Amino acid sequence: MEELPGIIIAIIVIFFIARYFSGSKQKTGPISIGSDGTPTSGPLRGVSTAMIETVHATFPHVSLDAIVYSLSKTKSVQVTSETILEQGFLPEPPTTFPKHPYIETHAPPPATSATAASAPSSQIKHQSLIERYNLTAAARAQEKGKARAADESITDNAKDSNKAWNADKSAREKTLQDRKAKMILEARQ
Repeated sequence: MEELPGIIIAIIVIFFIARYFSGSKQKTGPISIGSDGTPTSGPLRGVSTAMIETVHATFPHVSLDAIVYSLSKTKSVQVTSETILEQGFLPEPPTTFPKHPYIETHAPPPATSATAASAPSSQIKHQSLIERYNLTAAARAQEKGKARAADESITDNAKDSNKAWNADKSAREKTLQDRKAKMILEARQ
């Protein structure tokens, strides 16, 4: 009788050890898909392609794998979207997580050296504000110490136009351009 609790504990421990070593390994087999493109079994059950497209269209910077993983846990586009808004990202799925059929068919092709070589040539040249608003002459004058004359001409035009709202559209446009030029030049100082 005194040995009975020890024997029961030993049997339980042996059972759990045997179950651990010979336990069923979850293998990701083929995923059965319903007529609407939604997986009907496994961890992806209930994650439709419409849900994935909705989240990915709203947050294109988040990977499709992370979106599917989050949707498989939450089953809600709203909760997944709120998680992205709060955290700024979604956690990546574990490597054993199955791929959604949508990802396998709509995954972007991997970047090749040909696309990487053409990327720099397609970049947009960024202009400074001085180049954009044709203020190079005024900026050079400002650098040489002749800024007073340039600022005074812009300031005089702005002061004259500040007195009253002009009915002429071209005069108002000129006034606004002068104010903008003055602000850009003052920001350089």
